[in-house]
Amino acid sequence: MADKYVGKVTKVKKESGKIIVHGTLMKGNLHGHSAMLVFEDNPEVKKIIGNNYSYLVTFGRRSFWGNRFNGRIAKDIELPEKKNDQVVIPIIKSPLLEIIFLDNVMADDNFLTKYLKRNKKVSVQFFDDKKSETTLNDNYENIYKVRDIGPWTSEEPPKQLVDLIEKGIIKPCRALDVGCGEGFYSKFLAEKGFEVTGIDFSKLAIAKAKLNAPEVDFKVIDAVKDNLTRLGKYDFCLEWSIMHCIPPEQRKQYVAKIADRMNPKGLLLSTSFNYMAEKHGKPKQRKRNTSGSTTLWFSSLNEMKKLFKSHYNIIEANTQKILGNHLTNYLLLKKR
Repeated sequence: MADKYVGKVTKVKKESGKIIVHGTLMKGNLHGHSAMLVFEDNPEVKKIIGNNYSYLVTFGRRSFWGNRFNGRIAKDIELPEKKNDQVVIPIIKSPLLEIIFLDNVMADDNFLTKYLKRNKKVSVQFFDDKKSETTLNDNYENIYKVRDIGPWTSEEPPKQLVDLIEKGIIKPCRALDVGCGEGFYSKFLAEKGFEVTGIDFSKLAIAKAKLNAPEVDFKVIDAVKDNLTRLGKYDFCLEWSIMHCIPPEQRKQYVAKIADRMNPKGLLLSTSFNYMAEKHGKPKQRKRNTSGSTTLWFSSLNEMKKLFKSHYNIIEANTQKILGNHLTNYLLLKKR
């Protein structure tokens, strides 16, 4: 009986005074849909965060013999089968602020429409996998649907970036984070005093990034295919683990578009898999498929230097074991 009204939660975390819940909704037409629910923080919720409870999230208006289950967090809830039975664990109340659907839910869903009329303060974001002016890569979207963070994501900033900032080589300025994903590096830059714009072609990644770093200006933009002029100009661009995601025939145009957004003497930090790396294949294999059904294109350091030379002077270019401890092309460049 419980499965009909309560959804299993896969992750709960506290962020910026809010409780963010990843889980599956179990109510009416929304049964089985994945979502992130953002709740207002309160002391009762803090008590259960970090403990090994089996979290359940309730969603809807339904009440059971006086126990309302409307946008609440509960632990180990068992719904009574008879009127005289009791709910074994009290509900922990916390106001619902925002719903971010991670799969297709129709905006005119009857239950959802009624819910939002009753709860006008609740903000809703819908995921729409139909092609719009920004074309998304369905494989990446599918990965973000089923994982809290991408398999390529690190929540900690890379040591190389940290060192460049600590040494004063890269100073706080207006910065562009290309392929920002869930926004963890953008958040780090903002904490260091940078004015950051994070862009990614994934709507789901940007939705998660806005929760992780609300102080950053995140936008759904495909840096390869979209017009970037509306972004303005930047003095630093972070292009971390991005170039190997771009097909070789599209790279020249992409590099020119990013260079056009850079101020003279602006710095660009780029990393990508070297073609001798053993990641997802054998050394010297250029095109490689990942377990997540995405395609990567590995290149030599000389190819990367040649690609950038029309727009940048090279400050540093070498190969290091960086990305997952695999051989990586590392370039620090200055815009001419």
